[in-house]
Amino acid sequence: MKKKPTVAGVRSELDIRDEDSMPVGDYIALRRLVLALKAERERRGLSLADLSVATRISAPALSNLETGKNPNPTVNTLFRYAGGLGKAVRFSVE
Repeated sequence: MKKKPTVAGVRSELDIRDEDSMPVGDYIALRRLVLALKAERERRGLSLADLSVATRISAPALSNLETGKNPNPTVNTLFRYAGGLGKAVRFSVE
Protein backbone atom coordinates (compact mmCIF):
# COMPACT_ATOMS: atom_id res chain seq x y z
CA MET A 1 0.00 0.00 0.00
CA LYS A 2 1.37 3.38 -1.02
CA LYS A 3 1.93 5.82 1.82
CA LYS A 4 -0.02 9.11 1.66
CA PRO A 5 2.19 12.17 1.30
CA THR A 6 2.33 14.61 4.17
CA VAL A 7 2.02 18.36 3.81
CA ALA A 8 5.57 18.76 5.12
CA GLY A 9 6.84 16.19 2.63
CA VAL A 10 5.16 17.86 -0.34
CA ARG A 11 6.35 21.31 0.76
CA SER A 12 9.88 19.98 1.06
CA GLU A 13 9.75 18.16 -2.28
CA LEU A 14 8.47 21.28 -4.06
CA ASP A 15 10.85 23.55 -2.13
CA ILE A 16 8.00 25.67 -0.77
CA ARG A 17 9.12 27.95 2.03
CA ASP A 18 6.80 29.57 4.59
CA GLU A 19 7.58 33.03 3.26
CA ASP A 20 6.48 31.92 -0.22
CA SER A 21 3.01 30.80 0.82
CA MET A 22 -0.15 32.32 2.26
CA PRO A 23 -2.96 30.97 4.40
CA VAL A 24 -5.61 29.12 2.40
CA GLY A 25 -8.34 31.57 3.41
CA ASP A 26 -6.29 34.48 2.09
CA TYR A 27 -5.64 32.63 -1.16
CA ILE A 28 -9.35 31.94 -1.59
CA ALA A 29 -10.21 35.61 -0.97
CA LEU A 30 -7.61 36.68 -3.53
CA ARG A 31 -8.92 34.18 -6.12
CA ARG A 32 -12.48 35.44 -5.55
CA LEU A 33 -11.31 38.99 -6.19
CA VAL A 34 -9.50 38.03 -9.39
CA LEU A 35 -12.42 35.93 -10.62
CA ALA A 36 -14.82 38.84 -9.95
CA LEU A 37 -12.56 41.10 -12.03
CA LYS A 38 -12.44 38.49 -14.79
CA ALA A 39 -16.24 38.18 -14.74
CA GLU A 40 -16.53 41.97 -15.09
CA ARG A 41 -14.07 41.95 -18.00
CA GLU A 42 -16.08 39.23 -19.73
CA ARG A 43 -19.40 40.94 -18.93
CA ARG A 44 -18.11 44.01 -20.74
CA GLY A 45 -17.00 41.91 -23.71
CA LEU A 46 -13.36 42.90 -23.31
CA SER A 47 -10.55 40.63 -24.44
CA LEU A 48 -7.30 40.27 -22.57
CA ALA A 49 -5.71 42.34 -25.35
CA ASP A 50 -8.26 45.12 -24.74
CA LEU A 51 -7.54 45.12 -21.02
CA SER A 52 -3.82 44.98 -21.71
CA VAL A 53 -4.02 48.30 -23.54
CA ALA A 54 -5.99 49.88 -20.69
CA THR A 55 -3.72 48.58 -17.92
CA ARG A 56 -0.32 48.38 -19.62
CA ILE A 57 -0.08 44.82 -18.27
CA SER A 58 0.71 42.23 -20.95
CA ALA A 59 -2.09 39.94 -22.07
CA PRO A 60 -0.08 36.83 -21.02
CA ALA A 61 0.44 38.33 -17.54
CA LEU A 62 -3.28 39.05 -17.28
CA SER A 63 -4.04 35.49 -18.37
CA ASN A 64 -1.64 34.14 -15.72
CA LEU A 65 -3.42 36.22 -13.12
CA GLU A 66 -6.88 35.05 -14.17
CA THR A 67 -5.92 31.37 -14.37
CA GLY A 68 -4.11 31.34 -11.03
CA LYS A 69 -0.65 30.83 -12.53
CA ASN A 70 0.29 34.05 -10.74
CA PRO A 71 -0.97 33.15 -7.26
CA ASN A 72 0.48 36.19 -5.50
CA PRO A 73 0.07 39.33 -7.61
CA THR A 74 1.22 42.71 -6.40
CA VAL A 75 -1.27 45.22 -5.06
CA ASN A 76 -0.29 47.49 -7.94
CA THR A 77 -1.26 44.78 -10.45
CA LEU A 78 -4.67 44.33 -8.82
CA PHE A 79 -5.26 48.10 -8.72
CA ARG A 80 -4.27 48.47 -12.39
CA TYR A 81 -6.52 45.56 -13.43
CA ALA A 82 -9.49 46.98 -11.54
CA GLY A 83 -8.74 50.51 -12.80
CA GLY A 84 -8.72 49.25 -16.38
CA LEU A 85 -12.33 48.23 -15.79
CA GLY A 86 -13.26 51.48 -14.08
CA LYS A 87 -13.38 49.65 -10.75
CA ALA A 88 -11.40 49.96 -7.53
CA VAL A 89 -10.05 47.42 -5.08
CA ARG A 90 -10.75 48.25 -1.43
CA PHE A 91 -9.19 46.63 1.60
CA SER A 92 -10.71 46.28 5.03
CA VAL A 93 -9.58 45.01 8.39
CA GLU A 94 -11.88 42.52 10.05
